[in-house]
Amino acid sequence: MEASPNIVAAPARLTGGRRQSIPSTIRDIGLPRGTVETRRKRLLFRSLRRGSKESDLVIGGFALRHLEAMDETQLGRFETLLEQPDPDLLSWAIGLEPVPTAHDNDVMAMLRAYRKSLRPGDGDA
Repeated sequence: MEASPNIVAAPARLTGGRRQSIPSTIRDIGLPRGTVETRRKRLLFRSLRRGSKESDLVIGGFALRHLEAMDETQLGRFETLLEQPDPDLLSWAIGLEPVPTAHDNDVMAMLRAYRKSLRPGDGDA
């Protein structure tokens, strides 16, 4: 049986000594997208656990403040942003790098405005 590229082996210590493959993303599980509320919860979780403290604070803080008010289209845009590497996303949010056209939308503008509200005058490149 050939393994899917999105399936990873779970460490034996997490599976009681048994070797077990687990999906690397929620999409790989094949679950339905669920309700908007479920989607918001997943996005919040992903926002708060990005992998770097800076990302967790900026992106997670943004999600805590704005997710509830986002419509489904905006949730999709935010989800697309979360698929980007942390260094890129932070560079765009801080203003160190220009935002690529594909990601230059209302949600990115909201993220940049949130970032500026944290420390006005910082990162106004």
